[in-house]
Amino acid sequence: TTAPVMSSGSPTCTIAVTSQTTLSLSTNEAATCKLSLADQAYASMGAQFTTTGGTTHSYTASGLSSGASYTYYVRCIDAAGNASLTSLPITFSVAADTTAPTITAITAPTANQVLTSGTTATTLSITTNEASTCRFNSTNVAYGSMVNTFSTTGGTTHSTSLTGLTNGTSYTRYIRCIDAAGNAMLTSSSITFSVASPADTTAPVMSSGLPSGSIPTTFQTTLSLSTNEAATCKLSHSNLAYASMGA
Repeated sequence: TTAPVMSSGSPTCTIAVTSQTTLSLSTNEAATCKLSLADQAYASMGAQFTTTGGTTHSYTASGLSSGASYTYYVRCIDAAGNASLTSLPITFSVAADTTAPTITAITAPTANQVLTSGTTATTLSITTNEASTCRFNSTNVAYGSMVNTFSTTGGTTHSTSLTGLTNGTSYTRYIRCIDAAGNAMLTSSSITFSVASPADTTAPVMSSGLPSGSIPTTFQTTLSLSTNEAATCKLSHSNLAYASMGA
């Protein structure tokens, strides 16, 4: 006719910043335990411990916020139907979050990637170590001054489209994030990539070949010419293909 005796409720202190933690307690006999955020009768409690039925009981409390305090009320019932008439409170706090998010990876584009010529848009994708809202900018400025917010953000994976890309151009994008507690990154992560120039399918244009006409009697002279782009030139005494010219 005696209800289970509950003891060793945990945690009972300030825990590290987290969104979930394990609640636990012991009973002096096999029992089934429930909990709620309000102190009420066993039958009215909605949540049953995940691990229960013996003398050790545990439950994962989720949805916790940094800097908040919580009290969960626990009651148990034994196999004979004797339910606790009073609750065992489990009271704890979550430490305040004072740490800014960390960008754990920039998954696309890769560092110094050269995108195919003709690419006008690409996806910028990153991951963070906690739920965050992320922004990016073409110059390295504070989070509040960044004008572009990722189109998909708020969790730990973030992505957005970078548009207006042009051939032969290099780009650097600076990224900063802020968490739900208002901790913004003080330094940026950055990614640099480029778009390739179009393939060169036009041969160099030659001009200003010298000398021209008669020159004074000599055993040697300097031949020179100009090209409209960087090039390697050969010559021969007969009109041959470039690959067949020897000098």
